[in-house]
Amino acid sequence: MRSFPFILNTIMALLAVITASCQENATPSAHTEQATSTVTATMTLPSPELTTPTSPVVASPTVQMTPGLLAATAPVVAATKIGPACTEIGQTWTSPIDGVELVCVPAGEFLMGAAETDLQAKDDEKPQHPVYLDAFWIDRTEVTNANFLKCIDDGACQPEIFELSALTYTPYAVHP
Repeated sequence: MRSFPFILNTIMALLAVITASCQENATPSAHTEQATSTVTATMTLPSPELTTPTSPVVASPTVQMTPGLLAATAPVVAATKIGPACTEIGQTWTSPIDGVELVCVPAGEFLMGAAETDLQAKDDEKPQHPVYLDAFWIDRTEVTNANFLKCIDDGACQPEIFELSALTYTPYAVHP
């Protein structure tokens, strides 16, 4: 289904073409007055139908992991602590699902933001403050085009339109 802005833009473009065509085909004579017109398009949208749930929503406790699903839900998967305990810098682990090597980022605190004395820092980079993060695993390398394509093929990822061109543009498509 097309989005409302897309449909409205299409209608406006068609009206512009029709108006331009009418102006090009008009042949004013000495006895006709020059007329101007304004075309206005309006659209009434139906009210959305709201329904009340008839039963409580229950989460399924079992999820069958595929490489594509793992890639599409990486933050959720990391939050569920899949993998060995991450305790020290330099620790690595290879995911049994997609074979990707992950590195450990141990739990700890760091200073986030810029110091008040930093004259080049923007307002949204201040104030500097301590942040604590739990330990987590992160891929050693970025997701490759090939892995992203697998995720799409598994149905777990859906690329945006501009991403499709990157997959079909040869220099990107052949780069791992």
